Amino acid sequence: MQIRSIATALALASLLVASSLGTASAQSFSVLHSFGGSDGRNPAARLMQASDGNFYGTTSSGGSATDCPDQAGCGVIFMMTPGGAVSTLHVMTPAEGAQPSRLVQASDGNFYGVASRYGIGPPTGCGFTNSCGTFFRVDPDGTLTVLHNFGTTDPSWPTGGLLLASDGFFYGTTLTSVYRVDTAGNFTTLHLFDRATEGSGLNGPLVEGSDGSFYGTAFEGGPPSSCPDTTDGSCGTIFKIDNAGNVTVLHFFSPSEAFHPAAGLVLGQDGVFRGTTEDGGLHPSFGAGVVFEIDGAGTYSIVHYFDNGGYVPEGLAPRAGLLQTADGAFYGTASLGGLPVTSPDVAGTVFRLDPAGNVTVLRTFTGPDGRVPLAALFQGSDGKLYGSTFVGGANDLGVLFQVDPAAPLPVASLTFDPGVIGEGQTSTGTVTLSSPAPVRGQVVDLSNTNPAAVSLPATVTVPAGATSATFGATGLSVLSPAVVKVFASVAGAGLSTELTVSVGPGPALVSLTLDPTTVSGGESATGTVVLSAPAPPGGALVRLASRNPLAAMTPLFVSVPRGDTSATFTVTTRRVRNTTPVAISASRGGVTLTATLTVTP
Repeated sequence: MQIRSIATALALASLLVASSLGTASAQSFSVLHSFGGSDGRNPAARLMQASDGNFYGTTSSGGSATDCPDQAGCGVIFMMTPGGAVSTLHVMTPAEGAQPSRLVQASDGNFYGVASRYGIGPPTGCGFTNSCGTFFRVDPDGTLTVLHNFGTTDPSWPTGGLLLASDGFFYGTTLTSVYRVDTAGNFTTLHLFDRATEGSGLNGPLVEGSDGSFYGTAFEGGPPSSCPDTTDGSCGTIFKIDNAGNVTVLHFFSPSEAFHPAAGLVLGQDGVFRGTTEDGGLHPSFGAGVVFEIDGAGTYSIVHYFDNGGYVPEGLAPRAGLLQTADGAFYGTASLGGLPVTSPDVAGTVFRLDPAGNVTVLRTFTGPDGRVPLAALFQGSDGKLYGSTFVGGANDLGVLFQVDPAAPLPVASLTFDPGVIGEGQTSTGTVTLSSPAPVRGQVVDLSNTNPAAVSLPATVTVPAGATSATFGATGLSVLSPAVVKVFASVAGAGLSTELTVSVGPGPALVSLTLDPTTVSGGESATGTVVLSAPAPPGGALVRLASRNPLAAMTPLFVSVPRGDTSATFTVTTRRVRNTTPVAISASRGGVTLTATLTVTP
């Protein structure tokens, strides 16, 4: 949803500080333009390529700083040549609207769009004075005509952009409705959404299905729940609507899976819709977001989780829709996160999702090259991907960029042999580059998403002229098998593979003792576990348990430090009415030992 994304991005941008690029950029990426304010600022909408071969787009603010002063300008409509030369087509005024969204070119050669704010709607009831939004036409020479003002007799706040459907009409969304409009501005509200049963905060643009219905998402709404950032805890919906205005909700998001979709859907070549959420996933409280798929009947599944053990190497909070290319892969942007995971400068990614659900990172933004991408990508006639970042660049006001999806990643592959290790065992990792390393060698960043399960170096250097290098990855003590995703990257572009750390073999548990063995309720005892050999690097975990935690409690586990053969832990007790024997157990590698602690009144 454009309005919320822009507000959120402004808050996030204030927390991110640009830094130097450091490593040279991958050749597949280039910054085409840095916005300066008078030519626009904060682009947040997808570019499009018109019939003349040029690209056209909008910025959400900038232009004349004295207009729309609460957002430093109403926004700019611009043109960019295939060579990357940018010129201003039109500077928005308050009466024409502010925060213009993506443009659509109709058969008449003109461009059509909506602006989310301002216009000449009624001065009250829209949240800001004169800020209900507009539907406009702009010709190739830059002459803009307002065709409809939102918020007069219909809902305000148009979101996300327009869909030019097969019937020749434009379809779009406001925060609370779906509408239809023609090139003359004849406007019809198709449906007003009920927040609790259908959704609210609708995201545009809609997408047309093969059945002629239109499909979309709502950022919030649906049954009240416990999702954050909404007044009623609602999580959002996926819906379809026909051209008569009949709505069917296909999916209600929930806090237990994923929630808050912030962009529209894309119809895949297989007839299945795909989209993103900016929150939820494997750890809902962390909220990294997911990629999901859903068919026209409402069959829903999560394709990819962006959360990797609390790390976000592939990106965090995707707020833009996906793009599918001819090879079947999907491309998108995530507004935060990136590679390597130890860098404080990561500020969003461009990623590729293959048909099997595997993600590779084509670019990590760091500031000078842009940060916080909010817009979906567009594939030009040259096969390259074009996009924008909300902030960053030379003036920290956003950039336009180009990515070549056909260019090989700096890292061609990452493998481990063996792929499964136990604690204390080492696997050999091999990084292979797409081309020989330069004269000074090539440093490859290694990102470990579970340092509690495996130990590996932060970098590995491929020698000059070579294409590969090896490194060691050592398994640490785990209580249950751990599948660890490891990334190899150069200049924030990289890929991943998995290494499994199994329980054991490692040193065996040979002894469990308690001292004293009898205590009064409220006193504590000291437990000691002994291993058959010194603990490996990272230590050795022993799981603990009490058969009667109301009388005596243990920690969940104790760690024997590296090189030691024993460790102690504390058993705390509570007052009891009768003498109570409590079985205390220690488990490791399939061996469980038990000792009895007697708790007296």
